[in-house]
Amino acid sequence: MDALPPATCVSQLLAQAERLGVAVRWQAQVGPEPEAAYQAPPGQPGLMLIQAGQPAPINATLCRLLSHEMVHVLQHWHGQLQAITPLGWPTGGTPPGRQLSLHEAEAFTAQGDPPRVLEALKQLKAPAHEP
Repeated sequence: MDALPPATCVSQLLAQAERLGVAVRWQAQVGPEPEAAYQAPPGQPGLMLIQAGQPAPINATLCRLLSHEMVHVLQHWHGQLQAITPLGWPTGGTPPGRQLSLHEAEAFTAQGDPPRVLEALKQLKAPAHEP
């Protein structure tokens, strides 16, 4: 993450979400750490819910969180917006002692490499808007 300052990381990831039509909703932080979730309805770009401080602190934690969720966006596109399917990316970065699905393991591993996530996002085509 050294090659991408947190402010740049966050702004670029949010810009990609906007470009792809992924809705981003900010909510008040409930627990001690920021959290996020990506909801992927079939045939639609999806919704990212982010629980973070108001205003959200622009830091490495938020960059990592957004990178993780944007991997799920990539997986949704990989599944033709019908399902979240694994990308075939490395999975060795899962937290010790946790048994995760393949798509979660990919996201945990890739969250530490935001430039890779951003590059992959830039390759996606935004879905066509219906008239």
